[in-house]
Amino acid sequence: MQRLGQTLGGGLFRGAGWAAADLSKVDPDAGRRWKAFLATSIHGHSAPVATETFLSYQPNSRPEDPTVLRAALRPYLVLTRRWSLDGSEDLTTLPDAEVHWNTKERSLTKHVLKVIEATVPGDLMLGAVLEDSLSAAYDLLDAYHGLRSWDPLNFRRSAIEPHGQDRFRHPADAVIDGLRAYGEKALLARPDLPERWWSIGRDLFRRLALHLVALDASRSYDEKISWLLERSALYETTLKHETYRILKVSAEKASKEARDHLLSAAQAGPSLPKDVTEDILDREQHTKYATYNLLVWLTQVAPGWAEAGTALAEAQDANHVFAPRENPDFDKWMTTGTWGGKLPMELDDFIGSLEKDPAGTVDDLLAGDYSERSLNEPEWRDALSLVSQVAESRPDLGEQLWALVDDRPDRGSQADDLRRAIVDGWAESALGAIANTVVARVTTQVASLESARSVGRFLLEQVRKQIESDETPALAAMRRIALDLWRKHGHSFTHSEAADPNSMAPLTSILGQETSPSTGWLRLIDDGGNIVMTGWASAMTSTRLLRSFSAGRRTRSMPQDPLWRATCSSYSLPTRPSRQSTCSRYSVLTRPRRCFGLPTFATLATTTSCSPLVSWTVSSQSGRGSTR
Repeated sequence: MQRLGQTLGGGLFRGAGWAAADLSKVDPDAGRRWKAFLATSIHGHSAPVATETFLSYQPNSRPEDPTVLRAALRPYLVLTRRWSLDGSEDLTTLPDAEVHWNTKERSLTKHVLKVIEATVPGDLMLGAVLEDSLSAAYDLLDAYHGLRSWDPLNFRRSAIEPHGQDRFRHPADAVIDGLRAYGEKALLARPDLPERWWSIGRDLFRRLALHLVALDASRSYDEKISWLLERSALYETTLKHETYRILKVSAEKASKEARDHLLSAAQAGPSLPKDVTEDILDREQHTKYATYNLLVWLTQVAPGWAEAGTALAEAQDANHVFAPRENPDFDKWMTTGTWGGKLPMELDDFIGSLEKDPAGTVDDLLAGDYSERSLNEPEWRDALSLVSQVAESRPDLGEQLWALVDDRPDRGSQADDLRRAIVDGWAESALGAIANTVVARVTTQVASLESARSVGRFLLEQVRKQIESDETPALAAMRRIALDLWRKHGHSFTHSEAADPNSMAPLTSILGQETSPSTGWLRLIDDGGNIVMTGWASAMTSTRLLRSFSAGRRTRSMPQDPLWRATCSSYSLPTRPSRQSTCSRYSVLTRPRRCFGLPTFATLATTTSCSPLVSWTVSSQSGRGSTR
């Protein structure tokens, strides 16, 4: 029924009822569960009717009749899929069940409050309607799940009073708000209402009772504290927020005698049954922190209470690891934010600090606590991003940072991360006069597989920036880095087998991903892509040319540089991909290019052909040659 829906035909519904009665003779718990579910939650038979046809979304000038309101406030069970760690679904597993109401929360809240507003304070019939709705919800959960310590209705509600923690609302909140508004209005007419609700025994009713005691102007501060202590509610975790509210309104202004009793009870600590705490890791520390947290609250709400301050200081001295919570009156708190994305310091401020005190600035950066993922606080990757930005905007400071990192060998993986971040920043930078120094630093990272992508990206971006530049020692050094990087790590880079063969994927499958070390190697050969290739046919063109290089078929214009020969011969190209049945058309591009510093021209001829063979003509100032 959880999968197919809670709807049954008449005959099937009657048969299910008889089966549930027979089941209860064999298994009382299972029979109770089925009978309660069938009696209250089958659409078209026992579930509450949808009220939108006779209950307007917005209340009219006149409140609804209590009979209609009672129908809208009637709860029922909804079967849900039981959550599992592995996501599997066992069809024999008992479904979970939650309590629902068949009216939208916002509409139900407005109608309930409208009726309370129009009714005399303490109206017994209205009070019974509201109490019955919440009591029925608890009874349904007990009937289905049996007695258990978990109270989902109470857990969802952070505070009885309106609170930002309860902004995600459920229909049960309409009932709770109604009881709160009814109780606040009924206090003068029914001063014993807190005692009545407390006696019901359900957590939400007891929290409502505590809420009324905190607001009750007829009770003195001492009486409120006594009311709390008489019911041993001081350390009841399910009642915590409302208990702390009573302390907030009464602790500072209560008599010395009442405060002495309160402080003694607080220092005695929680007295939980063993079966409640045996599953809690380090029960002693748990109970000590509960006392510490209560003392923190008492000193906050009664700052002039010297004895409470002394007790807190003693508890702190005995437990140095304890720290106050931001919200001591809550055991859970929900906030929103983002993980990371915040620099430890603004870029300009960090640069200024580096210029004034380089060593101290690096120490401060490394001293940051990046172990906990705090919302809206910087993470370690944010610190690395800041370092990359510094190296990009000021490559000379990147060199200075590198030296400072080398002076801290004890930093281990953090030092390696910082070096890679500096290389990433240099990749985007105009290196200028320190290019040789930077390339020398990058050379030290070639052996590290973890640094291969950063080094490959550095080569790619720097070659792109220097397409039209003359040959320099830095470019020559980068060619050597590219060759060494490819030999060491080229085998580590692959592409997805699902890649589109008509895309650039076949080329990148040979030469690596965009940020792989092989891409920098390719760009060094192709001078940053002066020949613009489109589609698989062009990829085959480049592949065929490189295959010719690999086989040693060179024209007179091809450089005789030993590094070129070593690069091409070391690169083993795969076999030609399968032929495509469709024709490919690609355009003519004739652009000057520099192949490792030697000016040549490459012309890709316009072709329309179903054959994978393409023509490539290479010419130079000294002669002509071609390969097919």
